[in-house]
Amino acid sequence: MRLSCFSVVIQLFLFCTVFILLSSHSASAADSALSTPKLFFQNQHVDPLESTPGSSLVLPNATSSSSVKSGDTSTASKESFSRRLFFSAPAVVEEYDYYVVQFSGPVQSAWKESLSGHGAVFYDYIPQYAFIIKLGTAKVSAVEGLNFVRWLGKYEADLKLSSDVYDITPGKLKEQGSLLDVKVVAFPGENVSSLEQEIRTAGGSVLSSSSSEWGVQLEVRISIQEVGGLKDIKGVKWIEKAPEHRTNNNIAVGIIEARSVQDKVWPVSGSKFFGDGQIVAVCDSGIDTGDVDTLHEDFSDGQGGSRVVSNNVFSGASIKDCSGHGTHVAGIIAGNGMKSGSSPVDNKFPSTCYAGIAPKAGLYVQSVGADDGSSRLPGIPSDLSKLFQPAFDAGARIHSNSWGTSGAGDYDSECVTVDQFMWSNKDFLILFAAGNAGYDKDQDGIVDVYCIDTPATAKNCLSVGASESYRTGSKEGFAARSWGEFRTYADPIGSDPTSDKPYGVAAFSSRGPTIDGRYKPEVIAPGTNLLSTRSSAQYGNGWGAFNDDYYWSGGTSMATPLVSGTAAILREYLIKEEGIAKPSAALLKTGLIHGAVSLAPGQYGSGAAQEVHDTPDDAQGWGRVNLEASVNSDARYKVEYHDVKDSPPSDNTYLQNFSFEVVNDGKPFKATLGWTDYPGSTAASGGLVNDLDLRVKQPDGSWVYPDNAVSLSPLTKYLYVTSVSGMYKGKAIGVRVTPPSYPCTLESVVLAFSNSESVAEEVSIVVYRYDGGVGDEIFRKSFAYIPSGEYALPVGLTIADGSVVVAVEKSGSSSGVYCQIGNPTTRGLVKVGGLWQQASITPGIGVTFRTKVAATSFDRLNNTVSVTIDKPQKGTYTAEVTAYNIPVGPQPYALVMSAMTGDTPTSGEIELNTDQPDAPTSTFLSKSRETPTVQNVNTVYGTAFENVYSDQSAFCVQTQAGRVVSIRYAATGLPEVKANELTLAKLFNNGTNTQFKYANFEDYTDGNWWLTDVSGKYVDPVRALNATAPYYIVSVVKDGGPYDENPDPGVIDDPQILGMNRAGGSGTGCTVGVNDEYSPLLLILIACISFALRLRRKNE
Repeated sequence: MRLSCFSVVIQLFLFCTVFILLSSHSASAADSALSTPKLFFQNQHVDPLESTPGSSLVLPNATSSSSVKSGDTSTASKESFSRRLFFSAPAVVEEYDYYVVQFSGPVQSAWKESLSGHGAVFYDYIPQYAFIIKLGTAKVSAVEGLNFVRWLGKYEADLKLSSDVYDITPGKLKEQGSLLDVKVVAFPGENVSSLEQEIRTAGGSVLSSSSSEWGVQLEVRISIQEVGGLKDIKGVKWIEKAPEHRTNNNIAVGIIEARSVQDKVWPVSGSKFFGDGQIVAVCDSGIDTGDVDTLHEDFSDGQGGSRVVSNNVFSGASIKDCSGHGTHVAGIIAGNGMKSGSSPVDNKFPSTCYAGIAPKAGLYVQSVGADDGSSRLPGIPSDLSKLFQPAFDAGARIHSNSWGTSGAGDYDSECVTVDQFMWSNKDFLILFAAGNAGYDKDQDGIVDVYCIDTPATAKNCLSVGASESYRTGSKEGFAARSWGEFRTYADPIGSDPTSDKPYGVAAFSSRGPTIDGRYKPEVIAPGTNLLSTRSSAQYGNGWGAFNDDYYWSGGTSMATPLVSGTAAILREYLIKEEGIAKPSAALLKTGLIHGAVSLAPGQYGSGAAQEVHDTPDDAQGWGRVNLEASVNSDARYKVEYHDVKDSPPSDNTYLQNFSFEVVNDGKPFKATLGWTDYPGSTAASGGLVNDLDLRVKQPDGSWVYPDNAVSLSPLTKYLYVTSVSGMYKGKAIGVRVTPPSYPCTLESVVLAFSNSESVAEEVSIVVYRYDGGVGDEIFRKSFAYIPSGEYALPVGLTIADGSVVVAVEKSGSSSGVYCQIGNPTTRGLVKVGGLWQQASITPGIGVTFRTKVAATSFDRLNNTVSVTIDKPQKGTYTAEVTAYNIPVGPQPYALVMSAMTGDTPTSGEIELNTDQPDAPTSTFLSKSRETPTVQNVNTVYGTAFENVYSDQSAFCVQTQAGRVVSIRYAATGLPEVKANELTLAKLFNNGTNTQFKYANFEDYTDGNWWLTDVSGKYVDPVRALNATAPYYIVSVVKDGGPYDENPDPGVIDDPQILGMNRAGGSGTGCTVGVNDEYSPLLLILIACISFALRLRRKNE
């Protein structure tokens, strides 16, 4: 076992009697086996039997004048110093205090009961097997002596301060008058008045406070020099920078397939699903005029009434939607298209209208926007439960939030509140936009990771990222622009248009993982160029005006309401068709994740620029939402739902089996397990509390484990000092570091800093490439003030290869970095005369890297896990659910399974494609198939095929003059290539041919073709085909068009054949040109109606 940071501290302190600056870690990856339980706190992972959690520094007195000036490496005087490593209790014994207790293994109920018998009160869970507890000081010895208690220690003040507290630029600090707004969280039961008084004594002023069963929250304004003193107040659990909430609307959105499910008359309920009876809460900038009686007509019920059940304007917010963001979001969820030609009373939402996903759902609006039209949201309360509880009380069970606070995947107090509310109200699903912080800081052509906004990083909410749409028209928002016009991206991203590849993730979409290693976002939805409702009070036109009623906009802000509306339809379906009267949020979330479609390998293919991989991954989560795959839409394909609320697991003896009969291997078998977890701890950066496991037994008895399972995400710290010799006051000093493995994230810089006079001067953390010398700057962040002590300053930079130099650069000379005389590792560097050179000192600059570690079997981080078997065996599958660790039970969960339960087509019978929306009445006059050789086809028709993969299929159809007809037939044995590498050729009697164009979605335009799987699901053009799976070939021909050989009106002749061209032969094209005028919601409607018609046909 490698020595931990704190083990080194203790050994050096006891045996070397030197003054430790920062512990040293061997330059190798952290122990991924984690066979010895660790405590996973923010910025440090430690075995408490070796070292105590808390500050890892043993620093000289902050008032010491010892220094090493620029160019001066003489040894400065040292002051004798001794500091606590464990139980730094005050001299006066207090009645109670807060401790961390770690058990010897997965937590048993009897162990907790035993501690409760000693008066312990349990609070936050800390991975692994630990809790923060309140305990009488007289009971400490008794608890320490229990044989199942591995360790007990004080909850130290150093563990209470978030690394983001000092994350403020000089300009911002000056703007705020050297004051910080912070959020202070105290333990439940602490006296609010006493806390407020102690905060005032520490130099702060309390702006607001609230308390609940979960604890006390206070908004505090305090000088940057005094904020550190708040952590010493008894009862304080956590201190973090107050969030700055903004909408996530700086890029655009696209298309989603959801309307199809609503447009079918379902057999059990005998109704269609448009969100009837569902109320979706929307917290945003507002809605149109703000007056329920004068809102945009798309929010009416079609009969003069309003579907907005309430508009709640929060303190500090505008009653009107001056930015237009909230109105746009609300229209995506539940706009009914009244201003663009719909008839909601008749349930008619034609493809020409701009209705939202759930056009008959109710809306509970919470207006929190500013009156200046900006993206600020001043009305959001400090305690987010004040948003959720009124919405819950009003009957909403889905809460949509297209806003957040920029972060690096952190788990803050708002995440805790989200998880707390969902834990307490397990049928309330909260959705958050993942954020638009997708950058390419290191210019490698791949979007950086660890940039999810908070509170989208909460465990229980459904976080939504953005995929691309297929929008290329010059009048369709920003469709004609490339990603490089928005931000600095290296190619292939920079020159790529924003919405021409619906099988890729949008560049701006924030990527995961979270700081504790979980997959986020969980799902994505189209996120570029969306047309929706326009506020009559808004100042601008977003991504472009359309008319007085609608405009273009986008971002993960628009992807999120697409999924929120889809969740409303799924909830209505589960209630009315599956008979689940009160679906849990876990079932809704798990069902949407289960049906999501992987976009791997993404728009840039499987080469060096690939970032979209098999699901789940950090770019797309489990994939793009597809409601069709989340419901029982096909008689041959079964989706089975289990919402386990009765007798759920309460300890690790739990085991439950669920059987599923698979009839054929035409589609994968998939099982998805999800649960609403107990809230995590900010001190531990979140972390899984209740840990359930899923594995699947195949008919042959073999076991299959979760997709891309991950272990606890380890931190590796590097620092190369062993004793304190003074401080360096020069302008620039750095250390060369090589990460433990790649890719990894340079998470934070742990700085040993001296600022005895508490001077606010600019200090920058700068990262340079290193390849034999200091190279290009790849990261810089400036801080207005850093106090004396040890501080982990957030960075969040992805490192793909090579070494880096991490430097501290200052504007003044009042402060400095602690250092050690000598540079035995040759890693210390100083900047002299503008040039970097090897130093004769080693700086106290620690660097923390985080790597993601794959698990060998079960996942130890996520509260959603899935098992996918691409080519299932025929027979009985058994999904086994067990409990690994249930510290806070019981733990309900949801399980969704699916696979083929009917026969797949193998013949090539030509048939009319009744999935086509608004299809004309048509009749076959003739149809035939023959099997020619590739040589014969090439000779007779002039094609350039190297092989053919279907029969030569000919048909003659009588239809309405000038109308479009689509036909389909099955094909098997297709090559394992991308779908759009195949060519469907139209064969003319005169010995010529023309090629159909592979569509980027189910687009019924003359000359388009595409493949679907046996359940009718469209196959993306870059999706690799399965040689053993059957597919349907779908083609579209217009009467009298260039693909129709028959000159008679109302009669279509169309012989065709599927093949693959030789290298250099003609290829396929796109389906919509740059001048096409489709709206995104029109594309949604087309795709969804096609699915609905398919469902209707299968039920007739």
